[in-house]
Amino acid sequence: MSGSARGRVLAWLAVLLPALGAAAESDNHTELSGSLRLDYFSSSRALDDVRNVWGVATEIQMQRAFSDSERVRIEARLVREDVTRASRGHSRLIDGYWSKTGERVDLRLGQQKIRWGKADGINPTDFFTPIDYTVLLPLESDRYLSVPAARADVHLSDADTLSLVAAPGFTRSRLPWPATAPVTVTEERPGAWERVQAGARFLRTGENLDWSVSAFRGWSTLPTLSFSGIAADGTPQYLRSYPAADGVGADLARNFGKWGFRAELAYTHLKVADDRQPVASNYFLVSGVDRSIDDWNINVQLLLRYTPDYRATNAFSDPAQQFAAVQNAIVYNQVNRWTSGATARVAANWWHETLRTEVLTIAFFDPTNYLIRPLATYALSDQQKLLIGGEYYAGDDLSFFGAFKRNRTVFVEFQQFF
Repeated sequence: MSGSARGRVLAWLAVLLPALGAAAESDNHTELSGSLRLDYFSSSRALDDVRNVWGVATEIQMQRAFSDSERVRIEARLVREDVTRASRGHSRLIDGYWSKTGERVDLRLGQQKIRWGKADGINPTDFFTPIDYTVLLPLESDRYLSVPAARADVHLSDADTLSLVAAPGFTRSRLPWPATAPVTVTEERPGAWERVQAGARFLRTGENLDWSVSAFRGWSTLPTLSFSGIAADGTPQYLRSYPAADGVGADLARNFGKWGFRAELAYTHLKVADDRQPVASNYFLVSGVDRSIDDWNINVQLLLRYTPDYRATNAFSDPAQQFAAVQNAIVYNQVNRWTSGATARVAANWWHETLRTEVLTIAFFDPTNYLIRPLATYALSDQQKLLIGGEYYAGDDLSFFGAFKRNRTVFVEFQQFF
């Protein structure tokens, strides 16, 4: 669909959604809702120095119940990221699945988000979840992508659940790449049936303690860069590919009165082809506490990544190969054998919960690099919200958040719900 066509579709949807919602009210089996989102970002998220970006997005949610236990859910988004320039417009199926609830087994088939883990914001056991770091929408939830999958949740008892997931195909995470980088990059993605992704998770829930163990077989959603030669014009050529990955994980959540403790640990074994740039397997631990005090909530976590087979990025004498090694170390946060960090989220509700403010900070040490993300959400009415926030990246250029410094931004979004 062309950008102009998407623009026309967005305009029509903005007009039709209220009428469709009214029609759905007369159908007890169908629920239809949607929203219109108007956005301003002071910077794009593409590392291209584009400033003052005005965008529009329309989201539609439809749920059709065929019985008390069987339903279909569809949620889609149409976006024009910059209405003042010749920018890309795109559509995305956020959810699109059939579900059936049984006495012992719940089934879900189709496009869906599969979120595992109990840590705040950073989840090492989220093996299935790709993340879009380039999307020009302000909410954290906007970045998580869905995947086509079949899922079965088997309730072994009132406290125990076994989840089984099979996901044919592959969905990558989206990372910004400088348009002015003096290299040529081609991409190679896994074939649809080359290695069917599969996972299992055993979850036990209790009054004060929840815990789970999980296993995964599939692909890393993050790319690795490999030097592949020199072009005729002398430009270095690189191949972006995605290594096979096997993972195991565990997480737990324990409440101690008004205090909550969370811990999540995963080991990911990455299998890179012999002719590709290596990236190491690693252990990743996120652990912390949260505390609610009246209308305030405070969450603090420690981050620790250990890479047993760490290889120094300066181990390559060839500058072209070293460039790839440095980029992979940044993307996989493997600049050192041990990587430590912390997160802090402070949130508060004001004015009878019509205003919510929060500040999220994520920092890694040695080299020090961090993100500070303030956000305020004000409910103008039951159908309208105003969001104001920003993202401030800092650190060494050869670090995860330091590499995003050109994406520092202030953003504003107006939401109209139908």
